[in-house]
Amino acid sequence: ILNLSFMDALRYLPLFSLFIRVFCGSSDQESSYEEWQTRYPPVQCKQAPLNIGSKHRRLQRWFYNLTTTTCERYFSNGKNDGKNSFESKQDCNTFCRNPHYGICADPKNDRRCQGQRQFRYWFNPDTKTCESYIYSGCNGNTNNFATKVECLLECSEFIDDVCSIPIDEGECYTQVTRFGYNPAFGSCEAFNYTGCGGNRNNFITAYQCLTACAKDSRCLKHTQENFELFRFFITYFYDPVINECRKTRTFFPKSTGPKNNRFRSRNDCQSVCMRKHVPRNPHLRK
Repeated sequence: ILNLSFMDALRYLPLFSLFIRVFCGSSDQESSYEEWQTRYPPVQCKQAPLNIGSKHRRLQRWFYNLTTTTCERYFSNGKNDGKNSFESKQDCNTFCRNPHYGICADPKNDRRCQGQRQFRYWFNPDTKTCESYIYSGCNGNTNNFATKVECLLECSEFIDDVCSIPIDEGECYTQVTRFGYNPAFGSCEAFNYTGCGGNRNNFITAYQCLTACAKDSRCLKHTQENFELFRFFITYFYDPVINECRKTRTFFPKSTGPKNNRFRSRNDCQSVCMRKHVPRNPHLRK
């Protein structure tokens, strides 16, 4: 047993913390939404009213749906509704949605003043998208981003279209290969996920990413694999199930056009269907 003084123990605490993060991180088989969910609504907003859907209701009320992260209308008889029940959508947003969204619920500040006008982005909680606006430079708030990428990253958990969210490697220390969709190239890219943080644009396999975000990709088109030596023409195709570019042979030349999952060389195949994600500049992280 080590005989350490209190001050010695404090010195080794950061190393112990690093050890726990590195060797106890989640595996690629344990991926779940909980890895990146960071914001939670007030306790009163987690339980839906018990009598939603019952007939013979006259009173219009609003409740916070934790699954859709929106305030939704329902009809009540005024009994046993619980605390997650509001007379107006505005009240519901004020008590549940806005605290849950945090800075992503702050209003757009496009008020005109004497400051320098700037092109900025804000997260619109009603449309769940990042939108551009002109910021005059005064009375700003935290829902104010210099780029659309910054806005998407900060408010990613509330964006419905997971395929529009930029790839985020996370903020821990493990190295797990995952796949994310890059809308700039219209393709899924492999990246090193660090085990915590990040966002929902995070798939365990390339096939999952492609079928979710790039259903029309040439990389998903079926191509027959043949090995017979009397087939003289060699091309390559991408197999999304095993994430590999494979060789095949044909009797006659086959088109390697942009609509076909067929390439002249393995390198051509890999450059289109097996892209590697280029990590963002860490200084740009918020």
